Amino acid sequence: MTSASHGEPVRFLEHQVTAKSLISGVFWRMPAQVPQSVVSEFANELHNNPSISRGSETDHYLRHGLRESHLSAYVVERFETRDRTPTMRLLVTGGCGFIGSHFIRYVLEHYQPENVTNVDALTYAGSLQTAADFSERFGDRYDFVHADIRELDWMDDLLSRHSYYGIINFAAESHVDRSITDPENFIDTNIKGATNLLAAARRHGVKRFVQISTDEVYGSLGESGWFTESSPINPSSPYSASKAAADLLVLAAYKTYGQDVVITRSSNNYGPFQYPEKLIPLMISRALTNHSLPVYGKGVNIRDWIHVEDHCAAVFDVLMQGRAGEVYNVGAGSERTNLEIVKAILAHLGQSEELIQFVTDRPGHDYRYAIDAQKLRSEIGWKPSHDFKTGLAETIEWYRENERWCSEVLKPR
Repeated sequence: MTSASHGEPVRFLEHQVTAKSLISGVFWRMPAQVPQSVVSEFANELHNNPSISRGSETDHYLRHGLRESHLSAYVVERFETRDRTPTMRLLVTGGCGFIGSHFIRYVLEHYQPENVTNVDALTYAGSLQTAADFSERFGDRYDFVHADIRELDWMDDLLSRHSYYGIINFAAESHVDRSITDPENFIDTNIKGATNLLAAARRHGVKRFVQISTDEVYGSLGESGWFTESSPINPSSPYSASKAAADLLVLAAYKTYGQDVVITRSSNNYGPFQYPEKLIPLMISRALTNHSLPVYGKGVNIRDWIHVEDHCAAVFDVLMQGRAGEVYNVGAGSERTNLEIVKAILAHLGQSEELIQFVTDRPGHDYRYAIDAQKLRSEIGWKPSHDFKTGLAETIEWYRENERWCSEVLKPR
């Protein structure tokens, strides 16, 4: 180990700083010559930022200027204790769906909570195939409960069994086309379900409630500008209207009951295990079987894309560090038209663009979504790690290699 400024060996590591975490014992050590005032400042930063336990978060302090101003001449060493006693339980709803399953996998791979309980009603878009390896991989750190958040008695019974630190509500009906033909189901699940969870969480002393929402609650943008957390709510579909209503109920719980709640609003997600009715997996699966690729209108609608793993990292950071009663936008700044996405998929698979078939546009089809995630970046230090071009190529290959999974989840139930 050498000093960053002089290249001299650092022979004494006398300062030891504990990053107190609900998840695992993480420590930082720095050379004896570091002033005690700097050690104290660094310790305070660690205490205020629990996600430091993720590992490569020294960059967070570089961004905030702490290390640049005080520690640039010293080596700061991170290590973990052998004692990784887990002390936290999480309840994840919709954990057999696309984003929820990725979140459970992300948390259990990167952290050491005592347990993650997956609650899923196993509707058409939620499949045990998506979480098939969880029990074997994670053992008693993972539980699955087949239950419906619309049933308040079930939620009360479940929350009475253990003391949960947080509920992360991914459970939702989310396909816009389905909301147009069957809006009642969206109202029932997305509004009543969230209301049930909020009430049960209050009764059973759940520390924090995280509502997973969408950028679609803001409505549509023109050619320029971005959605911020202060943008007006202006939903265009029954789906986005139901999510907006749930968001307002969550914020009302904070104001009325003092309930500790936070909301994340993400842009469009992509990645493995997404049900093949959404744009990217639908186009991949149809291209792989030489079927036509239906594109709404002229394909000019623009979406801001984020890899599902980056979204999950943001959700966990907000769970641990977000301010109660706040909304955090989550986006990676990767805007593409629908037609650009479809052409990229065809190019990667070596298929002809003649497979593209333009169809009648969707009613109320929003033109453009674009997320300003500066609040999340500046307050919490989150940033995406996936490049869209590379991430899309990897996603295409995953679907090519896992056509059996697609066939299984599409089987009538």
